[in-house]
Amino acid sequence: GEHESWEMLARLFRSGSERTQVFALDALSKRSDPQMAMLIDEAAASRHLLVRLSAMKVFELWSPHNAIQRLLDYLSDPSGKVRATAIDLLVRRKCPELHAYLPKLVHDNDALVRASAVSAVALMYAEIAHEIGILALQDYDTDVRLAAVRALA
Repeated sequence: GEHESWEMLARLFRSGSERTQVFALDALSKRSDPQMAMLIDEAAASRHLLVRLSAMKVFELWSPHNAIQRLLDYLSDPSGKVRATAIDLLVRRKCPELHAYLPKLVHDNDALVRASAVSAVALMYAEIAHEIGILALQDYDTDVRLAAVRALA
């Protein structure tokens, strides 16, 4: 029945390729099972980028009250894509805790992260968006400069 198919998907998640894990995690997230939190934790610690990105979205659905801290933790993930996605999800939640991280994030090594941080400043902190935008206009990366233009608009 329902429990057996959940168990089968969980085994598939634990033994599959990166894409198979993403598929299984997505399928499992639509079901109700108390073990889901444990699987999300496994996915969040995965060495696979796509699995970690999927875990971020699933975690937000399954545990919205714990999502803020988990997303803040993702701001130090080795992957720039994960850090940028965390910024975007925190902005969507209007997370005031993000403010403390933004000064570092606008100077991140990854251009995608810098662009997301500049956009976050523009969306959340209009009073300082102008000065951050002016600084970001000098960035060597086109996407960061484009985010700066949007922030200044």
